[in-house]
Amino acid sequence: MKMVADANPPELWNQSQNGETFRQQFPEYLRRTVKGIQNNSKALKPPPQSVTDLAQSAVRSFEDARDLCLISQHHLGRFYEQLRRLKPDHGYVT
Repeated sequence: MKMVADANPPELWNQSQNGETFRQQFPEYLRRTVKGIQNNSKALKPPPQSVTDLAQSAVRSFEDARDLCLISQHHLGRFYEQLRRLKPDHGYVT
């Protein structure tokens, strides 16, 4: 028989010892209560997309925006350098 600490609650609940499951040792009203708790606990589980996944997707959006800004800054810097090479210096402070 598995150790209690190693068993998941449904496994332990349905485990048989001497032909009688652990569940059968309790009155029917208590078994219905446990079944209701098990059903409700299934409903309370988080959706497949966990909070971590949502946070990572939000961070990914900010990272994409940051990358776009850095690329734009790089292109603007190159464009500015090309303009400076084409235009003669008239003493303007840039």
